[in-house]
Amino acid sequence: MVLPLPNICSTDSVPDTFALEDAPLASKHETLSLAQVVPEAGNCVQCGMCSYNCPMEIDVRAFAWRGKPIRDSHCLTCAECVNRCPRGVLRFERVSLLTLK
Repeated sequence: MVLPLPNICSTDSVPDTFALEDAPLASKHETLSLAQVVPEAGNCVQCGMCSYNCPMEIDVRAFAWRGKPIRDSHCLTCAECVNRCPRGVLRFERVSLLTLK
């Protein structure tokens, strides 16, 4: 017996929040933003716990050492590095996609 697959391509279940063309500029700006991991380089002791716990094997420690935000395209923003840092050096910061270079 073969069961029919559900129609997952239907647009009936798509919420109205995805209609950016009708949204005011402020709400478009909120929608077009993301979070990134930002270090405080002065507090980092280079223990490597952040890099060790990263499921994507990003060298978070190197970013922290330089004090640069993690802008690796493989970053999942899963917060493993943030949660595992014993000194609280890493934090999430919301960044607008419109201002990234």
